[in-house]
Amino acid sequence: MNKGLFILLLILLYLVSPLCCLIVCVRFYRSAISQLFMVLCAFYFGYYCGFVADLMKHYYNFMYYYPGHDVTDIITRPEIYFIGNDYYHVGFKLLLSRYTESRQVFGGAACAIYTALFICFMRQLWHYIEGKLPFVCMMLMICVIVVIEYYWYQGLRFYTGVFFFAAFYMRYVRTKKLYNLVVCLLCPVFHFSLMALSGALLLNMALNYGHFSIRYVLLALSLLVRSMNIDIVPFINTHLLNLGEMSIAYADMTIRNEVLEHMEMLRSTGNVVYMWRDLVMIGFGVLMSFLIFLRNKQLEHKFTGLFYLFLTLFTIANFGYGDLTFYERFLKISCLFLYAYLFLTITCNYAVFKKSFSLLLMLVVFPTVLGVSTPLVSQREYLWHTELFFGNMFMDWDGNALDMEYNW
Repeated sequence: MNKGLFILLLILLYLVSPLCCLIVCVRFYRSAISQLFMVLCAFYFGYYCGFVADLMKHYYNFMYYYPGHDVTDIITRPEIYFIGNDYYHVGFKLLLSRYTESRQVFGGAACAIYTALFICFMRQLWHYIEGKLPFVCMMLMICVIVVIEYYWYQGLRFYTGVFFFAAFYMRYVRTKKLYNLVVCLLCPVFHFSLMALSGALLLNMALNYGHFSIRYVLLALSLLVRSMNIDIVPFINTHLLNLGEMSIAYADMTIRNEVLEHMEMLRSTGNVVYMWRDLVMIGFGVLMSFLIFLRNKQLEHKFTGLFYLFLTLFTIANFGYGDLTFYERFLKISCLFLYAYLFLTITCNYAVFKKSFSLLLMLVVFPTVLGVSTPLVSQREYLWHTELFFGNMFMDWDGNALDMEYNW
């Protein structure tokens, strides 16, 4: 099929059924046209999907302070920074307010940008795929895709920034051009807490010049701090950075104490499967990494840096265990880079691992099933609606009209 007919087919499918359009796009994922239509399908999903988490907060912030005001008035108002003292959400809302006040367009745009950066990240992995993927490698790719659950676009800022960082870091891994690392350091533009991710990158680069045992000493120390369940925010505020300037949630100790109480409640009464999901996936990933270590002499060492970055991020996550939000976020990021490392190492050296196919399969099945099923089950209240899956852009339906409790 030539390019023109393929575009026409995707346009027709998108108009009739975005789900069918997405299936075709996934089948031909290497095509830039397919990737563009994936972003359009994401816009459809965000347009009709109900708001949960922080996206509703951001929409209210958008409606109160942006439409009908000139640019100077908006950027000089301190109220717009109460929700976050970073630039991405301000620019996003400012640009959108010049054209529309629609809640559905707001959700669609947030999902489309998130998906575009996710695809930029995945493109760096697709460069290493030659021919048909072996089954084990395909399951590892699924793990990479689902480690960070699709619904985190509803946070607007943090995970969008994570995929910005991941895309340029993986581009550095592929090209070895240092300017990609410099671009990675811009990720705090999306969310101020991503300064920790930039710091992790610099720390990881510094550790590359030391003995590898230093990494394991830091990891052991972080596990000790984790066992003590220490809140690191007061330490950071006193010795490193005034987080109160970034968010009112850190400046107001009353709010901070309420947050800590809520975290303790979640840890004691929350769903065990969801709470342990990322740690279990990391556990299986480490077992697969041990299998790679046993084949060490037979492998090309292209991707060792990814494993070292995983270790650094996992160590930092453990140091931040006292803050549940920080811990869970950086645990997910570390898990993302661990599975990116596993996917690339095993895919590029698959001939070496053929003899261990059965063992690899046993190790990868459970994290794949766990990674895929948990977001589908946990978000079932707003996700499983026939209108969302089998509708199109012409239907008169809004997921925000559903009678459900918002988690914000």
